[in-house]
Amino acid sequence: MDLTAELLADAASLLDTVISPDGRLVAYVVSTPDGTRDRLRTLWVAPADRSSAPRRLPAGRDLAGVPRWATDSASLVFISGRQLHRIGVDAAGPQSHRVGLDAAGP
Repeated sequence: MDLTAELLADAASLLDTVISPDGRLVAYVVSTPDGTRDRLRTLWVAPADRSSAPRRLPAGRDLAGVPRWATDSASLVFISGRQLHRIGVDAAGPQSHRVGLDAAGP
């Protein structure tokens, strides 16, 4: 997703941009109004060299932002719905896995 004039008019914000350890990919969060007092946050990944279009990753409605790359640049870790998720970003398509967290935490 390119940050276009339409997105700016819709009050979209680009958040939490992180470059993969191998420098090939950039992950970022786009925050847009959802018609209520809340904002919808979506997770995107794009080639750093702009060789292809950005792809939206299925991160869930409650994406808390702040994605982090695995050291091998093959997956991202992020929080959504008060759970930690790991999602693969290879060309075959994203593979998502929940990582358990203690529900009694803060």
